[in-house]
Amino acid sequence: MKNKKNILILLIVTTIVLYLSLKDDFFGIVREISKVNIFVIFCAVIAIILVIMFRAKGLHLFIEDKKRDYKYKEAFKLTIITQFLNGITPFSTGGQPFQAYLLTKRDIKLFDTVSILVGDFVSYQFALIVLSIFAISYNAYYDLFNSNIVINKLIILGFIVNIVIMIICIFFIYSKKIMKKIVFKLINFAHSIKFLKISDNKKEKLIEEVNIFYNSARDLRNKSKIFFKSVAYNLIGLVILYLIPFIIIGSRDITVIKSIVTSSLVMLFGNFIPIPGATGGLEYCFIQFFGEFIKGPGLTSSMLLWRFFTYYLGMIVGAVTMFLSNERRKIVWE
Repeated sequence: MKNKKNILILLIVTTIVLYLSLKDDFFGIVREISKVNIFVIFCAVIAIILVIMFRAKGLHLFIEDKKRDYKYKEAFKLTIITQFLNGITPFSTGGQPFQAYLLTKRDIKLFDTVSILVGDFVSYQFALIVLSIFAISYNAYYDLFNSNIVINKLIILGFIVNIVIMIICIFFIYSKKIMKKIVFKLINFAHSIKFLKISDNKKEKLIEEVNIFYNSARDLRNKSKIFFKSVAYNLIGLVILYLIPFIIIGSRDITVIKSIVTSSLVMLFGNFIPIPGATGGLEYCFIQFFGEFIKGPGLTSSMLLWRFFTYYLGMIVGAVTMFLSNERRKIVWE
């Protein structure tokens, strides 16, 4: 039921975004989109496939460590389906429960499943931070956006949010005591304002789940080789993802390095919009950032194409893969 509501929200917000994007120069934007040649479309599609392949490779490293007979093609399929489930949930949180469900069905223990998902999340977040630091440093040195107050505020806010998430991950991995304090302070606060009702039985269950999470996170400390390999795969995947604006816009208006830096800054902030797919936020950030290099209907058409290839295409393929698979389809709607 929750996912039905998320899809409805996504459809409404997407409709609003499309209206706002097209209302000022509908025919000019459509004309710009119609000029896109087959080669650009082909390159963008190949890029997305490569992104999913490298994301799947990073995930497969952690799974294979726990279950040797788990094939890469299974991780690839799982990553594709996750594109759909992450796309219809706020903060891309829908894919992890499904991944846990499928991994436990493959006779992987709960402890190992949590360890896999924690490792995959932290390695991806680490790669994101590395590219963000590079992008911020490049921007500061070459003064790409320093004159734009709005953009600089977005950069600072996005970087702070990412750093806070990374610090929390480190605390969770290295300090059980701190992790418990944070979790229970949040729970007690939610209980005090009557947002949550926590019984003694639920508290005991929560303590058990926190222990499982901590032990799984601690297991990551002994997998440094796998972790940094996964970070490398995620870095490659993100770089390819960040090259898609260059593919769409072309070398006449933007360079490879500017595409990577600007895309990194867009994702730095936009991913934390609490709407499925960060819809609205990412489009706004794209217009704000890439508007420094390209103007008029070309900017809006590039944004719409970029959004289709980086978000909607993966969602469509993921949905088709999900419904053609042998897994229980009702998990999508629960």
